[in-house]
Amino acid sequence: MATTAADFNWAGTAIPGGDFPCINTSGSTIAVGSCVLVDATNSLTTTAFTGFSGGMPSPGALLGTLNAYPMGVAIENATAGAQFRVRHYGIAVCFATAAVITAGDKVSLGASGAVFTKSGVNPTIGQALNTTSGTANDPVLVMIDIANNA
Repeated sequence: MATTAADFNWAGTAIPGGDFPCINTSGSTIAVGSCVLVDATNSLTTTAFTGFSGGMPSPGALLGTLNAYPMGVAIENATAGAQFRVRHYGIAVCFATAAVITAGDKVSLGASGAVFTKSGVNPTIGQALNTTSGTANDPVLVMIDIANNA
């Protein structure tokens, strides 16, 4: 049975130490529920970054892209340059691409930080805990279990 947005605990489930601060270095807003990537050009450093003259106090994060290796899931909205929390361990609400995701499927990153059922050797963000209807932006509860080529 497919679930709807009304069926969700939107906070997900945190595990102690599973959430950590990042800085949105993408130049645009990252929405809650979006998968994010490490920004290798803006990692922890003493080099100044806009709004943080003493250096990067947290790693930079970019919006997830198709089949990229994920860092975690944004658990709050982040405007460009803002600090926000990313869930690396635990359960988080993500958003599906337009394809159906079945509970138990391993999921990979689609375009714009959404998720879809893993195929081939793409990196995964985790395992879906609900079935979606196949509509773009359907909420999908994901047990985060980041793996490369798994």
